[in-house]
Amino acid sequence: MTITMEDLLTFITQKLRCKALSADAAMGKTQGWDSMAQVELILSLEERKYGVQVPPDMFGELSSASAILGFLNSGGRCVIGRTTLLHDARGGVGRRRARRARRG
Repeated sequence: MTITMEDLLTFITQKLRCKALSADAAMGKTQGWDSMAQVELILSLEERKYGVQVPPDMFGELSSASAILGFLNSGGRCVIGRTTLLHDARGGVGRRRARRARRG
């Protein structure tokens, strides 16, 4: 299932009880999105809306609407810049550099 930015922003707006948000919404930049709201938001993603499991060490990485959307749409991987954070079965996190296509 692919989640749109619009759907995610609606969800975040409801959770933060704020007015409409833009795609650049992020913790510290958006009124009401502080560290406590961050924890509540991530737990809501897990428990109610999207049925994902977010390891506690990922809470800080998922601090913007775009990072959350990328995480949800990538099947539980968090893509940050050119590094992908992968979760193993034990809940650990590994890092993998994005591969560039070779030109031949």
